[in-house]
Amino acid sequence: MNQIEALKFLGIDSLAEAEESIENKIFAIKQEIISSCHVPQLIIAKQKKLKQLISICESLKFNLKTEFDNYQIEPLNSESILESFNQFHKNRSMILQKIASNSELNFLIYCCELLLQNLKVWSKKWPNLDSELRKDIKLSKELDGVEMLRLIVEMSSYNIFNFNDLNSINTPNDLMIDIQRLNELARYFVTIESN
Repeated sequence: MNQIEALKFLGIDSLAEAEESIENKIFAIKQEIISSCHVPQLIIAKQKKLKQLISICESLKFNLKTEFDNYQIEPLNSESILESFNQFHKNRSMILQKIASNSELNFLIYCCELLLQNLKVWSKKWPNLDSELRKDIKLSKELDGVEMLRLIVEMSSYNIFNFNDLNSINTPNDLMIDIQRLNELARYFVTIESN
């Protein structure tokens, strides 16, 4: 991409407007990632937009930071539903804080990878439960975290603590629907890994 193509892509006429235009695009991308951090398709699409912005910055001879502190997410090793839920949300909160407080393109791409990794591990924790509750699962419709936590705590009062304790009879309907969404999400990750 040459400089003229880069300016055209940004929708501006002069190099003087480029930095502000790029900052605005980065801000918009960050907001979309933060508001839809549970939708892997959107995260992947925003990663592509960030990579396009890197190409534009390189064409415009802007300096890009390529070194940054690598942050790792904590593994979801526990079979406890509650412990895994807490770790998943702790990881996601940490990543979203990093996204909100940083505008370095390469770092934002790295944070998107961490979000996807966290989502993938979380989605694969859940058992595939047979249910006729809902046929049309939308990956973009996540059960509210507070409601999910309430259901997990409620289930623990019935001695349902671990993922392998779950079945289609003892799982509340709202949680069952989200488990189906998470199962679909796990299948989605398998599909994109095989491509």
